[in-house]
Amino acid sequence: GTSVGELVVFNSENLIYRAALPISSNGILSLCCKDEFVFIGAGDGKVKKLQGNDQYWTIVGEAQLNGRITSLTLRADGEEVMVGTDTAKMYSLHCSDMSFRLVQESNVSHINGVAFGAKSDVFATVSQDGAVRIVDLSDYSVLAHSRGPCGAQCVTFAGDDLVLTGWEDGALRLYDANNCSAMGQIPKCHRGRVTCVAVGKEFYFTAGDDGAMRVWNRRNLEFIGQYSEHNKSVTGLLVDNLNEHLVHSCSLDRAVVTYDLRTSRRSNYKMHRDGGFTGIAQRVDSEQELLTPTTDGFVMSWDCDVQLPVMALDCGRRMKFTCIGLSSGGRFLAVGCEDLSVRIWDLQAMEVVAVCRGHSGEIVSLAWAPDEKQLVSVGADAAVCVWNFYLGGAMPPSSGGQR
Repeated sequence: GTSVGELVVFNSENLIYRAALPISSNGILSLCCKDEFVFIGAGDGKVKKLQGNDQYWTIVGEAQLNGRITSLTLRADGEEVMVGTDTAKMYSLHCSDMSFRLVQESNVSHINGVAFGAKSDVFATVSQDGAVRIVDLSDYSVLAHSRGPCGAQCVTFAGDDLVLTGWEDGALRLYDANNCSAMGQIPKCHRGRVTCVAVGKEFYFTAGDDGAMRVWNRRNLEFIGQYSEHNKSVTGLLVDNLNEHLVHSCSLDRAVVTYDLRTSRRSNYKMHRDGGFTGIAQRVDSEQELLTPTTDGFVMSWDCDVQLPVMALDCGRRMKFTCIGLSSGGRFLAVGCEDLSVRIWDLQAMEVVAVCRGHSGEIVSLAWAPDEKQLVSVGADAAVCVWNFYLGGAMPPSSGGQR
């Protein structure tokens, strides 16, 4: 096959040129043979089935797929051809009738967020190319998929049936968690990107590049109120574990802020002297302290009654921490690091129990499965890394994963 879309035929015994047949206008990128048939993958996304000999060939079948056809491989049983495309989709194409089915798909752009709902075998991801995916963790298949108009920046679940996503155009978009159909949106809820989304019993909370935190009614998506305490992008947002009327946020401006919805005012404000914050989590034991990773390589622990951090974790190296995730039981803390590793702390022993390496680009977001058996991290390398986590007896935590 040639870049101009011609099928070039040679005599295999004496290597003599026989013919050049125009097949596609966008180049022939892959070939596969089965008996007297030749399957051709083209740059226009078509797989064509040819039959013939020497200078005489006829197209006897055709299938249109999504993306340029970059690879064709005949399965061992000879019944189907596996097809790969440049949109990171893999299809199984039946040789006889050219019917096809999607076998697997992956990401091709920067993944900005990952989240679990109440189920330990289902999670959602969003990426810079606007893709929203619901993934089955048991077999890594994509259960549902949708695509928005611009880059998706963050994601969270509202129960098991609804997924909330923040977008580059300042919108909040809601999707059905079962089929990824659109369930509603709030256009322009922030100036610039929506960087964080949190869910309460009665309200949705959003924050963005404009430094504002806004409150929306869950039933009708009406605007309730706004808090503008940050002067840089908000990087973390969560509802308090114990008090539904308290909401916490952090930002690259080095501030951690607590808002009281009852008084509609800021109720607590803490400042870190050096690096900015890149995420936020809250312990479910101890004094329910807030945990914030920093750009200068610490995880700060904040008590609401103490102005200075009550604890600081570090890994012995000065490097940026990019994201944070706390297990549902509150014992294990996962942090994405600038050296492209995920470090896991045991907060009871106050020590690192696993260093997980699998990413080739910045780790942007991570989330624990509710049963704490797996951790999922995503990053700028378009990879979704699934880490199996074990702790018991003499067995160390696993630092291996699947990507």
